[in-house]
Amino acid sequence: MFAKTVVKGPRANPLYQQLARATAQTPAWNFHKYLVDRQGKAVASFASGVSPTSPELVAAVEKALAAR
Repeated sequence: MFAKTVVKGPRANPLYQQLARATAQTPAWNFHKYLVDRQGKAVASFASGVSPTSPELVAAVEKALAAR
């Protein structure tokens, strides 16, 4: 988790390849955020410019947590 990894392009880490396919969004810069549900399915993607405390992101996390 603390090692550097490639997040886009042909040598991207398989996790990021899967997240990019599932959300149709590849990280453009640091701090890109993917929201994954309890079953491990990517449900949302947020660009680097979206603050972790933004209403949009907070609402998405709360909705995902409320889902069973």
